[in-house]
Amino acid sequence: MSKTMSSLLVAIAQALDKEFDNITVETGEVPQDFEVPAFYITPLDYREKAEVNRRRRKESTFVITYFPQAAENALELADAAERLVRTLRIIDDDGVLTRAVDLEVVIQEGVAVATAEYHCHVRMIASERNLMEILDQRRRSHG
Repeated sequence: MSKTMSSLLVAIAQALDKEFDNITVETGEVPQDFEVPAFYITPLDYREKAEVNRRRRKESTFVITYFPQAAENALELADAAERLVRTLRIIDDDGVLTRAVDLEVVIQEGVAVATAEYHCHVRMIASERNLMEILDQRRRSHG
Protein backbone atom coordinates (compact mmCIF):
# COMPACT_ATOMS: atom_id res chain seq x y z
CA MET A 1 0.00 0.00 0.00
CA SER A 2 2.17 2.83 -1.28
CA LYS A 3 -0.16 5.84 -1.40
CA THR A 4 2.39 8.19 -2.91
CA MET A 5 1.56 10.90 -5.41
CA SER A 6 3.39 8.98 -8.13
CA SER A 7 1.48 5.76 -7.36
CA LEU A 8 -1.81 7.69 -7.63
CA LEU A 9 -0.70 9.13 -10.97
CA VAL A 10 0.03 5.61 -12.25
CA ALA A 11 -3.36 4.41 -10.95
CA ILE A 12 -5.14 7.26 -12.79
CA ALA A 13 -3.25 6.48 -16.01
CA GLN A 14 -4.14 2.79 -15.73
CA ALA A 15 -7.82 3.56 -15.09
CA LEU A 16 -7.95 5.87 -18.12
CA ASP A 17 -6.17 3.31 -20.27
CA LYS A 18 -8.69 0.66 -19.24
CA GLU A 19 -11.79 2.84 -19.83
CA PHE A 20 -10.60 4.66 -22.95
CA ASP A 21 -9.11 1.87 -25.04
CA ASN A 22 -6.66 3.04 -27.77
CA ILE A 23 -6.37 6.61 -26.46
CA THR A 24 -2.88 7.80 -25.53
CA VAL A 25 -2.29 8.76 -21.89
CA GLU A 26 0.66 11.12 -21.35
CA THR A 27 2.13 11.62 -17.87
CA GLY A 28 5.37 13.35 -18.77
CA GLU A 29 6.10 16.15 -21.15
CA VAL A 30 3.59 16.29 -24.00
CA PRO A 31 5.30 15.66 -27.34
CA GLN A 32 5.07 18.60 -29.71
CA ASP A 33 3.20 16.62 -32.38
CA PHE A 34 1.13 14.34 -30.16
CA GLU A 35 -1.83 12.62 -31.75
CA VAL A 36 -5.41 13.19 -30.63
CA PRO A 37 -7.50 11.95 -28.97
CA ALA A 38 -5.22 11.95 -25.94
CA PHE A 39 -5.11 12.50 -22.19
CA TYR A 40 -2.51 14.51 -20.35
CA ILE A 41 -2.20 14.04 -16.56
CA THR A 42 -0.57 16.75 -14.46
CA PRO A 43 0.00 16.56 -10.69
CA LEU A 44 -1.26 19.89 -9.36
CA ASP A 45 -0.54 19.92 -5.63
CA TYR A 46 0.30 17.78 -2.63
CA ARG A 47 -0.39 18.38 1.04
CA GLU A 48 0.33 16.29 4.11
CA LYS A 49 -1.34 16.91 7.46
CA ALA A 50 -0.64 15.41 10.87
CA GLU A 51 -3.45 13.55 12.58
CA VAL A 52 -3.79 11.58 15.81
CA ASN A 53 -0.78 9.54 16.93
CA ARG A 54 1.43 8.61 13.94
CA ARG A 55 -1.29 8.96 11.32
CA ARG A 56 -0.97 11.43 8.46
CA ARG A 57 -3.42 12.52 5.80
CA LYS A 58 -2.00 12.93 2.30
CA GLU A 59 -3.97 15.05 -0.15
CA SER A 60 -3.07 14.95 -3.86
CA THR A 61 -4.74 16.88 -6.66
CA PHE A 62 -4.42 16.05 -10.36
CA VAL A 63 -5.53 17.75 -13.56
CA ILE A 64 -6.49 15.43 -16.40
CA THR A 65 -6.96 17.11 -19.79
CA TYR A 66 -8.74 15.37 -22.64
CA PHE A 67 -7.92 16.49 -26.17
CA PRO A 68 -10.73 15.26 -28.48
CA GLN A 69 -10.37 13.73 -31.93
CA ALA A 70 -12.33 16.56 -33.55
CA ALA A 71 -11.70 20.09 -32.29
CA GLU A 72 -14.65 21.63 -30.44
CA ASN A 73 -16.79 18.46 -30.84
CA ALA A 74 -19.49 19.00 -28.19
CA LEU A 75 -20.80 15.41 -28.28
CA GLU A 76 -17.34 13.88 -27.94
CA LEU A 77 -16.44 16.24 -25.09
CA ALA A 78 -19.72 15.60 -23.24
CA ASP A 79 -19.25 11.84 -23.54
CA ALA A 80 -15.64 12.09 -22.38
CA ALA A 81 -16.66 14.25 -19.39
CA GLU A 82 -19.18 11.68 -18.15
CA ARG A 83 -16.78 8.78 -18.67
CA LEU A 84 -13.99 10.72 -16.91
CA VAL A 85 -16.13 11.21 -13.81
CA ARG A 86 -17.10 7.54 -13.77
CA THR A 87 -13.47 6.45 -14.26
CA LEU A 88 -11.84 8.82 -11.75
CA ARG A 89 -14.43 8.41 -8.97
CA ILE A 90 -12.67 5.30 -7.62
CA ILE A 91 -9.18 4.25 -8.74
CA ASP A 92 -7.17 1.15 -7.88
CA ASP A 93 -3.86 2.19 -6.28
CA ASP A 94 -1.93 -1.08 -6.26
CA GLY A 95 -4.84 -3.11 -4.88
CA VAL A 96 -6.26 -0.38 -2.64
CA LEU A 97 -9.38 1.37 -3.90
CA THR A 98 -9.10 5.14 -3.48
CA ARG A 99 -12.10 7.44 -3.86
CA ALA A 100 -11.90 10.96 -5.27
CA VAL A 101 -12.93 13.45 -2.59
CA ASP A 102 -13.47 16.28 -5.04
CA LEU A 103 -14.05 15.67 -8.74
CA GLU A 104 -14.98 18.21 -11.41
CA VAL A 105 -14.91 18.38 -15.21
CA VAL A 106 -14.96 21.70 -17.08
CA ILE A 107 -15.27 21.90 -20.86
CA GLN A 108 -13.42 24.93 -22.16
CA GLU A 109 -11.54 25.97 -25.28
CA GLY A 110 -12.26 22.68 -27.03
CA VAL A 111 -10.91 20.35 -24.31
CA ALA A 112 -12.33 18.64 -21.22
CA VAL A 113 -10.37 19.43 -18.06
CA ALA A 114 -10.96 17.20 -15.03
CA THR A 115 -9.69 18.00 -11.56
CA ALA A 116 -9.54 15.11 -9.10
CA GLU A 117 -8.45 15.24 -5.47
CA TYR A 118 -7.61 12.12 -3.49
CA HIS A 119 -7.10 11.87 0.28
CA CYS A 120 -5.20 8.94 1.77
CA HIS A 121 -4.61 8.13 5.43
CA VAL A 122 -1.25 6.59 6.22
CA ARG A 123 0.49 5.55 9.39
CA MET A 124 4.11 6.48 9.86
CA ILE A 125 6.18 3.46 10.88
CA ALA A 126 8.61 3.97 13.73
CA SER A 127 12.25 3.36 12.94
CA GLU A 128 13.71 0.05 14.08
CA ARG A 129 17.15 1.61 14.58
CA ASN A 130 18.49 2.38 18.01
CA LEU A 131 19.15 6.06 17.94
CA MET A 132 21.32 6.02 21.07
CA GLU A 133 23.92 3.54 22.17
CA ILE A 134 24.32 2.43 25.77
CA LEU A 135 25.90 5.14 27.86
CA ASP A 136 28.44 4.04 30.42
CA GLN A 137 28.86 6.62 33.14
CA ARG A 138 31.64 6.48 35.74
CA ARG A 139 32.15 8.75 38.64
CA ARG A 140 35.57 9.96 39.65
CA SER A 141 36.35 10.13 43.24
CA HIS A 142 38.18 13.21 44.47
CA GLY A 143 40.33 12.52 47.30
